[in-house]
Amino acid sequence: VAVDRSDVYENQGVTLNGSFVDPGTSDTHELTVDWGDGTAPTVVSLAPGVTTFSNLFHRYLNNPNTVGSKYHINVQLADGHQPLAPTQTGLDVVVRDIAPQWERLDGSSLAVDEGSAFLLSGAFLDPGPADRHNVVINWGDGSTPTTLSLGFGEVSFSDVRHVYKNNPNGQPHGTYRYVVTVSDPAETSLPGRAIAGLVTVDNVAPTVDPNSLWVVLKGSPAGSPNLSTIDEGDRIVLTGSYADAGVLDRHRLRIEWGDGTASSSDPSSSEYDPTLSLDAAHRTFSARHRYLNNAVGTLVGVDIIRVTVTDDSGASSSATRPLSIRNIAPTAHIDVT
Repeated sequence: VAVDRSDVYENQGVTLNGSFVDPGTSDTHELTVDWGDGTAPTVVSLAPGVTTFSNLFHRYLNNPNTVGSKYHINVQLADGHQPLAPTQTGLDVVVRDIAPQWERLDGSSLAVDEGSAFLLSGAFLDPGPADRHNVVINWGDGSTPTTLSLGFGEVSFSDVRHVYKNNPNGQPHGTYRYVVTVSDPAETSLPGRAIAGLVTVDNVAPTVDPNSLWVVLKGSPAGSPNLSTIDEGDRIVLTGSYADAGVLDRHRLRIEWGDGTASSSDPSSSEYDPTLSLDAAHRTFSARHRYLNNAVGTLVGVDIIRVTVTDDSGASSSATRPLSIRNIAPTAHIDVT
Protein backbone atom coordinates (compact mmCIF):
# COMPACT_ATOMS: atom_id res chain seq x y z
CA VAL A 1 0.00 0.00 0.00
CA ALA A 2 1.40 3.40 -0.92
CA VAL A 3 0.35 6.99 -1.62
CA ASP A 4 1.71 9.13 -4.39
CA ARG A 5 2.66 11.87 -1.89
CA SER A 6 3.23 11.51 1.84
CA ASP A 7 3.68 15.24 2.50
CA VAL A 8 1.05 17.70 1.25
CA TYR A 9 -0.52 21.04 2.11
CA GLU A 10 -4.09 21.48 3.29
CA ASN A 11 -6.68 21.30 0.50
CA GLN A 12 -4.34 19.07 -1.49
CA GLY A 13 -4.97 15.37 -2.02
CA VAL A 14 -3.24 12.02 -2.07
CA THR A 15 -3.83 9.00 -4.28
CA LEU A 16 -3.73 5.55 -2.71
CA ASN A 17 -2.67 2.45 -4.61
CA GLY A 18 -2.04 -1.10 -3.47
CA SER A 19 -2.16 -4.81 -4.07
CA PHE A 20 -2.59 -8.00 -2.07
CA VAL A 21 -2.37 -11.77 -2.43
CA ASP A 22 -5.20 -14.25 -1.84
CA PRO A 23 -4.93 -17.94 -2.76
CA GLY A 24 -8.67 -18.03 -3.20
CA THR A 25 -8.90 -16.78 -6.73
CA SER A 26 -12.67 -16.69 -6.67
CA ASP A 27 -12.96 -14.63 -3.48
CA THR A 28 -14.58 -11.23 -3.49
CA HIS A 29 -13.08 -8.48 -1.33
CA GLU A 30 -14.13 -5.26 0.33
CA LEU A 31 -11.57 -2.53 0.85
CA THR A 32 -12.18 0.11 3.55
CA VAL A 33 -9.91 3.16 3.76
CA ASP A 34 -10.11 5.40 6.81
CA TRP A 35 -8.23 8.58 5.86
CA GLY A 36 -7.69 9.60 9.49
CA ASP A 37 -9.20 13.09 9.30
CA GLY A 38 -12.69 12.27 10.51
CA THR A 39 -14.28 12.10 7.09
CA ALA A 40 -16.33 9.12 5.93
CA PRO A 41 -14.24 6.08 4.92
CA THR A 42 -13.89 5.10 1.30
CA VAL A 43 -15.33 1.62 0.65
CA VAL A 44 -14.50 -0.29 -2.55
CA SER A 45 -15.92 -3.69 -3.54
CA LEU A 46 -13.49 -5.79 -5.57
CA ALA A 47 -14.69 -8.49 -7.95
CA PRO A 48 -13.40 -12.08 -7.77
CA GLY A 49 -9.81 -12.35 -8.88
CA VAL A 50 -9.10 -8.59 -8.53
CA THR A 51 -6.13 -8.12 -6.19
CA THR A 52 -5.12 -4.54 -6.92
CA PHE A 53 -6.65 -1.11 -6.39
CA SER A 54 -5.52 2.27 -7.61
CA ASN A 55 -6.35 5.94 -7.92
CA LEU A 56 -8.25 6.16 -4.64
CA PHE A 57 -8.10 9.92 -4.22
CA HIS A 58 -8.72 11.87 -1.02
CA ARG A 59 -8.44 15.61 -0.37
CA TYR A 60 -7.35 16.81 3.07
CA LEU A 61 -9.24 20.03 3.76
CA ASN A 62 -7.28 20.88 6.88
CA ASN A 63 -4.10 20.07 8.71
CA PRO A 64 -4.30 18.15 12.04
CA ASN A 65 -5.38 20.20 15.05
CA THR A 66 -2.29 19.18 16.98
CA VAL A 67 0.86 20.91 15.75
CA GLY A 68 3.39 18.43 14.32
CA SER A 69 0.99 15.50 14.17
CA LYS A 70 0.12 13.43 11.09
CA TYR A 71 -2.94 11.76 9.67
CA HIS A 72 -2.83 7.97 9.82
CA ILE A 73 -4.46 6.15 6.90
CA ASN A 74 -5.86 2.79 7.95
CA VAL A 75 -6.55 0.26 5.18
CA GLN A 76 -8.69 -2.81 5.91
CA LEU A 77 -9.25 -5.70 3.51
CA ALA A 78 -11.91 -8.35 4.09
CA ASP A 79 -12.90 -11.21 1.83
CA GLY A 80 -16.43 -12.39 1.32
CA HIS A 81 -15.93 -15.50 3.45
CA GLN A 82 -14.47 -13.74 6.50
CA PRO A 83 -15.95 -10.23 6.62
CA LEU A 84 -15.43 -9.94 10.39
CA ALA A 85 -11.71 -10.74 10.30
CA PRO A 86 -10.18 -8.17 7.95
CA THR A 87 -6.51 -7.73 7.28
CA GLN A 88 -5.29 -4.22 7.91
CA THR A 89 -2.28 -2.03 7.33
CA GLY A 90 -1.60 1.69 7.43
CA LEU A 91 0.65 4.61 6.68
CA ASP A 92 1.04 8.25 7.70
CA VAL A 93 0.52 11.43 5.71
CA VAL A 94 1.84 14.83 6.71
CA VAL A 95 -0.62 17.65 5.96
CA ARG A 96 0.79 21.14 6.43
CA ASP A 97 -1.08 24.36 7.11
CA ILE A 98 -0.89 27.36 4.76
CA ALA A 99 -1.05 30.81 6.32
CA PRO A 100 -3.97 32.98 5.16
CA GLN A 101 -3.30 35.85 2.76
CA TRP A 102 -5.05 39.19 2.93
CA GLU A 103 -7.37 40.04 0.08
CA ARG A 104 -8.68 43.43 1.21
CA LEU A 105 -9.08 45.77 4.18
CA ASP A 106 -11.68 48.53 4.05
CA GLY A 107 -12.26 51.38 6.47
CA SER A 108 -15.61 53.15 6.45
CA SER A 109 -13.83 56.47 5.90
CA LEU A 110 -10.36 57.92 5.47
CA ALA A 111 -11.14 60.49 8.16
CA VAL A 112 -13.49 60.66 11.14
CA ASP A 113 -14.18 63.13 13.92
CA GLU A 114 -12.99 62.25 17.39
CA GLY A 115 -15.81 60.54 19.26
CA SER A 116 -17.34 59.18 16.05
CA ALA A 117 -17.57 55.54 15.01
CA PHE A 118 -15.07 54.05 12.58
CA LEU A 119 -16.09 50.79 10.88
CA LEU A 120 -13.62 48.24 9.56
CA SER A 121 -14.21 45.32 7.18
CA GLY A 122 -11.83 42.85 5.63
CA ALA A 123 -11.39 39.56 3.79
CA PHE A 124 -8.57 37.08 3.32
CA LEU A 125 -7.86 33.88 1.43
CA ASP A 126 -7.10 30.49 2.96
CA PRO A 127 -6.80 27.28 0.93
CA GLY A 128 -7.90 25.35 4.01
CA PRO A 129 -11.72 25.64 3.81
CA ALA A 130 -12.10 23.99 7.23
CA ASP A 131 -9.73 26.35 9.04
CA ARG A 132 -10.80 28.61 11.85
CA HIS A 133 -9.21 32.02 12.26
CA ASN A 134 -8.46 34.63 14.88
CA VAL A 135 -8.41 38.26 13.79
CA VAL A 136 -6.79 40.80 16.11
CA ILE A 137 -7.26 44.52 15.42
CA ASN A 138 -4.83 46.92 17.06
CA TRP A 139 -6.44 50.32 16.58
CA GLY A 140 -3.23 52.29 17.13
CA ASP A 141 -4.61 54.63 19.79
CA GLY A 142 -3.54 52.69 22.86
CA SER A 143 -6.95 51.13 23.40
CA THR A 144 -7.51 47.42 24.00
CA PRO A 145 -7.24 45.45 20.73
CA THR A 146 -10.37 43.83 19.33
CA THR A 147 -10.23 40.05 18.84
CA LEU A 148 -12.57 38.20 16.49
CA SER A 149 -12.93 34.41 16.53
CA LEU A 150 -14.14 33.29 13.10
CA GLY A 151 -15.74 29.90 12.60
CA PHE A 152 -14.80 27.13 10.19
CA GLY A 153 -14.48 28.50 6.68
CA GLU A 154 -15.19 32.13 7.62
CA VAL A 155 -12.75 34.34 5.76
CA SER A 156 -14.24 37.81 6.19
CA PHE A 157 -15.56 40.26 8.76
CA SER A 158 -17.54 43.45 8.40
CA ASP A 159 -18.41 46.67 10.21
CA VAL A 160 -16.26 46.12 13.28
CA ARG A 161 -16.90 49.29 15.26
CA HIS A 162 -14.33 51.43 17.06
CA VAL A 163 -14.57 54.93 18.50
CA TYR A 164 -11.42 57.03 18.50
CA LYS A 165 -11.89 58.99 21.70
CA ASN A 166 -9.36 61.65 20.82
CA ASN A 167 -7.23 62.92 17.97
CA PRO A 168 -3.48 62.23 18.33
CA ASN A 169 -1.87 64.51 20.91
CA GLY A 170 -0.90 67.86 19.44
CA GLN A 171 -2.30 66.96 16.02
CA PRO A 172 -5.74 68.46 15.31
CA HIS A 173 -5.86 66.35 12.14
CA GLY A 174 -3.59 63.49 13.19
CA THR A 175 -3.37 59.98 11.77
CA TYR A 176 -3.58 56.64 13.54
CA ARG A 177 -2.11 53.47 12.02
CA TYR A 178 -4.18 50.37 12.74
CA VAL A 179 -2.84 46.86 12.22
CA VAL A 180 -4.97 43.76 11.62
CA THR A 181 -3.47 40.29 12.09
CA VAL A 182 -5.10 37.01 11.05
CA SER A 183 -3.89 33.64 12.28
CA ASP A 184 -4.92 29.99 12.43
CA PRO A 185 -5.31 29.02 16.12
CA ALA A 186 -4.57 25.38 15.27
CA GLU A 187 -1.17 26.20 13.77
CA THR A 188 0.93 28.13 16.26
CA SER A 189 4.15 27.48 14.35
CA LEU A 190 3.07 29.86 11.58
CA PRO A 191 3.16 33.59 12.24
CA GLY A 192 0.00 35.59 11.74
CA ARG A 193 -0.33 37.68 8.60
CA ALA A 194 -0.68 41.40 9.25
CA ILE A 195 -2.02 44.26 7.18
CA ALA A 196 -2.13 47.94 8.13
CA GLY A 197 -4.31 50.94 7.35
CA LEU A 198 -4.46 54.64 8.19
CA VAL A 199 -7.29 56.80 9.47
CA THR A 200 -7.21 60.52 10.16
CA VAL A 201 -8.97 61.57 13.35
CA ASP A 202 -10.00 65.22 13.38
CA ASN A 203 -10.30 67.25 16.53
CA VAL A 204 -13.75 68.66 17.29
CA ALA A 205 -14.09 72.01 19.03
CA PRO A 206 -15.77 71.94 22.45
CA THR A 207 -18.99 73.85 22.98
CA VAL A 208 -20.56 75.81 25.83
CA ASP A 209 -24.28 75.33 26.37
CA PRO A 210 -25.71 78.87 26.48
CA ASN A 211 -28.82 77.64 28.27
CA SER A 212 -26.68 76.31 31.09
CA LEU A 213 -25.23 79.73 32.02
CA TRP A 214 -26.82 80.32 35.41
CA VAL A 215 -26.35 83.37 37.66
CA VAL A 216 -27.25 83.49 41.36
CA LEU A 217 -26.13 85.68 44.20
CA LYS A 218 -23.28 84.31 46.25
CA GLY A 219 -24.66 82.34 49.20
CA SER A 220 -27.97 81.55 47.48
CA PRO A 221 -29.45 78.12 48.25
CA ALA A 222 -29.48 75.33 45.65
CA GLY A 223 -32.29 75.65 43.15
CA SER A 224 -32.33 79.45 43.19
CA PRO A 225 -33.70 81.04 40.00
CA ASN A 226 -31.47 82.28 37.21
CA LEU A 227 -31.06 86.03 37.67
CA SER A 228 -31.27 88.49 34.81
CA THR A 229 -30.71 91.61 36.92
CA ILE A 230 -28.51 92.32 39.94
CA ASP A 231 -27.47 95.41 41.87
CA GLU A 232 -24.10 97.02 41.53
CA GLY A 233 -21.84 95.73 44.26
CA ASP A 234 -23.46 92.26 44.26
CA ARG A 235 -21.31 89.15 44.31
CA ILE A 236 -22.52 86.45 41.97
CA VAL A 237 -21.80 82.80 41.20
CA LEU A 238 -21.86 81.78 37.53
CA THR A 239 -22.24 78.09 36.68
CA GLY A 240 -22.54 76.28 33.37
CA SER A 241 -21.61 73.25 31.34
CA TYR A 242 -19.61 72.46 28.25
CA ALA A 243 -19.32 69.45 25.94
CA ASP A 244 -16.68 67.84 23.76
CA ALA A 245 -16.83 64.85 21.42
CA GLY A 246 -13.23 64.12 22.43
CA VAL A 247 -13.83 62.45 25.79
CA LEU A 248 -10.09 62.49 26.59
CA ASP A 249 -9.60 66.17 25.81
CA ARG A 250 -8.43 68.57 28.51
CA HIS A 251 -9.88 72.08 28.70
CA ARG A 252 -9.37 75.60 29.95
CA LEU A 253 -12.04 78.26 30.42
CA ARG A 254 -12.02 82.03 30.09
CA ILE A 255 -14.89 84.27 31.21
CA GLU A 256 -15.25 87.86 30.08
CA TRP A 257 -17.59 89.47 32.59
CA GLY A 258 -18.60 92.40 30.40
CA ASP A 259 -17.23 95.01 32.81
CA GLY A 260 -13.73 95.04 31.40
CA THR A 261 -12.44 92.20 33.57
CA ALA A 262 -11.88 88.51 32.79
CA SER A 263 -11.15 85.28 34.63
CA SER A 264 -9.17 82.29 33.40
CA SER A 265 -8.74 78.74 34.68
CA ASP A 266 -5.22 78.62 33.21
CA PRO A 267 -2.69 79.04 36.04
CA SER A 268 -0.15 80.43 33.57
CA SER A 269 -2.47 83.28 32.54
CA SER A 270 -2.30 86.78 34.03
CA GLU A 271 -6.11 86.50 34.32
CA TYR A 272 -5.94 83.33 36.40
CA ASP A 273 -8.76 83.20 38.92
CA PRO A 274 -8.64 80.42 41.54
CA THR A 275 -12.39 80.76 42.08
CA LEU A 276 -12.99 79.56 38.52
CA SER A 277 -13.15 75.78 38.91
CA LEU A 278 -13.75 73.05 36.32
CA ASP A 279 -15.23 69.63 37.00
CA ALA A 280 -13.59 67.66 34.16
CA ALA A 281 -15.55 64.49 34.90
CA HIS A 282 -18.93 66.17 34.48
CA ARG A 283 -17.81 69.00 32.18
CA THR A 284 -19.22 71.74 34.40
CA PHE A 285 -17.71 74.94 35.83
CA SER A 286 -18.31 77.49 38.54
CA ALA A 287 -16.92 81.01 39.03
CA ARG A 288 -17.43 83.97 41.37
CA HIS A 289 -17.41 87.65 40.47
CA ARG A 290 -18.36 91.02 41.93
CA TYR A 291 -19.81 93.79 39.77
CA LEU A 292 -18.55 97.01 41.30
CA ASN A 293 -20.57 99.38 39.15
CA ASN A 294 -23.25 99.62 36.52
CA ALA A 295 -22.39 101.01 33.12
CA VAL A 296 -21.53 104.68 33.30
CA GLY A 297 -24.42 106.96 32.37
CA THR A 298 -27.13 104.36 32.81
CA LEU A 299 -29.48 103.43 35.60
CA VAL A 300 -29.53 99.80 34.46
CA GLY A 301 -26.63 98.77 32.31
CA VAL A 302 -26.44 95.46 30.40
CA ASP A 303 -23.20 93.55 30.52
CA ILE A 304 -22.58 90.60 28.20
CA ILE A 305 -20.93 87.63 29.84
CA ARG A 306 -18.87 85.59 27.37
CA VAL A 307 -17.66 82.09 28.28
CA THR A 308 -15.00 80.53 26.02
CA VAL A 309 -13.85 76.92 26.32
CA THR A 310 -10.62 75.75 24.63
CA ASP A 311 -9.39 72.17 24.28
CA ASP A 312 -5.81 70.89 24.33
CA SER A 313 -5.60 71.09 20.54
CA GLY A 314 -6.40 74.81 20.59
CA ALA A 315 -9.96 74.57 19.25
CA SER A 316 -12.49 76.77 21.03
CA SER A 317 -16.01 78.13 20.99
CA SER A 318 -18.00 80.60 23.06
CA ALA A 319 -21.46 81.28 24.42
CA THR A 320 -22.88 84.50 25.83
CA ARG A 321 -25.66 85.71 28.09
CA PRO A 322 -26.73 89.19 29.18
CA LEU A 323 -26.80 90.39 32.77
CA SER A 324 -28.31 93.73 33.77
CA ILE A 325 -26.53 95.73 36.47
CA ARG A 326 -28.81 98.14 38.32
CA ASN A 327 -27.51 101.38 39.78
CA ILE A 328 -28.10 101.88 43.49
CA ALA A 329 -28.71 105.42 44.70
CA PRO A 330 -26.25 106.66 47.27
CA THR A 331 -27.42 107.34 50.82
CA ALA A 332 -26.38 110.20 53.04
CA HIS A 333 -25.72 110.02 56.77
CA ILE A 334 -25.77 113.35 58.67
CA ASP A 335 -24.28 113.46 62.07
CA VAL A 336 -25.34 116.44 64.23
CA THR A 337 -23.11 117.26 67.10
